[in-house]
This record gives sequence, structure tokens and C-alpha cells, in this order.
Amino acid sequence: MTAKSDIATIVERLIPGTADAITLNDAINIALQRIGDITKTDETLTVVNNQTEYSLPSGVKNVTRVKVAASTSAPYDYVNIFDWREVEGYLCFPDELDYDAGNQIRILYNGQHDAVSDESDTIDDSIPIQLLTAIAHYEYMFLRYQDKSNISIKEKEILNKIESHMFEAMQRYKVIRMKKSPTLNTDTG
Repeated sequence: MTAKSDIATIVERLIPGTADAITLNDAINIALQRIGDITKTDETLTVVNNQTEYSLPSGVKNVTRVKVAASTSAPYDYVNIFDWREVEGYLCFPDELDYDAGNQIRILYNGQHDAVSDESDTIDDSIPIQLLTAIAHYEYMFLRYQDKSNISIKEKEILNKIESHMFEAMQRYKVIRMKKSPTLNTDTG
């Protein structure tokens, strides 16, 4: 995991002069929003006897894969579950799960990266650093120039060059997201 402070340090090197910490933090969070969903994992549910519906934990939606631990003790050996549906905040199975009560359920889902504020907050490894820093650099400069009533031709050219670099990074570096097959409820890529 990469710390927010590492991203801030890289972006600060690209900015002429001294960077404003609040604007830099805003730029990093805007960049995380622009990048979009990442594949996240939730392991808070456990198997319950005679239960076919499980309420999804808060914030979990767009489920792409469901796995169940084959045992109740670590290290867990997870087994893919293929027959499930996500319906209005519930994970539904046609029959009760054929695992012991208390076995951990691992849910993989696509969701927005959490906002960062502290220097020690971490950025998910699925987000390429080069992509995040290029977008954050552009967003920082855009926010900085946005406060001015008039920007010079030189500043406009600088912003255009940074924007071009951002678009190149968006083409070159991709976030790998797990996709769900609508027929098998498994990943397709």
C-alpha cells in the first residue's frame, strides 16, 4: 500500500513553488474520484446455518465474486461460490451454504476508493501511482488557477500541457477491476 504522503510528495515535486496542503489533499481526493471504482474486499459476514439470505454490509454493492472459507481457522482456503444473486442489499443463495456455521464469507465488490486526509492514509495497490499523480497534478493546478480571475497565456499553456500528460497517463495506466459475468456470477477478466 502506498501512503497518501508518498503521493503528495511526488505531486509537490511537479508543482512550482510551495504547494498548499489543503488544495493538494483535495486534488488527490478528486483524482481518486476520477479514477472510479476499484475492486474491494469485505470479510465481515460468516456462514449461518439454515440461512439463504445475508444482508450486505454497509457500503457493499456491485458484488463481483463470493467465496467461503473452507475452515474456521487461518490460513483460510477460500472456495468460489457460483450460485448467488445480489438483490436490493442482500446476498441471496438458492440453498443454505454447505459450510460450517462461522466460516468466513469473502465478498469482492467494486466501489469508490475511500477519501484520504491523514498523511498515513493508504492508497489501494490496484491504482497505479503514475496515474494517480498525473491526475492529482492536473487537479491541483486546475484548482490553483480556478481561484484566479484571469490566467495568463503562459499559465493556460502550462495547464494544457499538464492536462495532456494526464490524458496520456489515463491511456497508459489502467486500474484492474474485477468484472461480473451476468450468467455465472464470476469474474470475466
